Amino acid sequence: MKVLLIEDDLKLAEHLVRNLREQALMVEHVADMNSLQAQIDANARYDLVILDRLIGQKDTKQDLPRLRAKWPDAPVLVLSAISTPQERSDVLNLGADDYLGKPFS
Repeated sequence: MKVLLIEDDLKLAEHLVRNLREQALMVEHVADMNSLQAQIDANARYDLVILDRLIGQKDTKQDLPRLRAKWPDAPVLVLSAISTPQERSDVLNLGADDYLGKPFS
């Protein structure tokens, strides 16, 4: 299974990559929107997308429809420090398959 991790917190990303690889998953990590766009343009295939809700100052929830269109069969998990019921609802309505509030263990 190939995972695309979009996370700008490098310490968290390192931890997630290590743990996902321990589960025998192939992980590609991008830390900014330019790198994400490069992955979209490269026609890479992913089985799961893990998307941080905020990348730098960029609100990534606006990108959910584009990610769903690019990888329609890949579930999208959103990670976010914004952990309100309205936020969860908004993100799920925009196309995320699941939502995990930060911090998590």
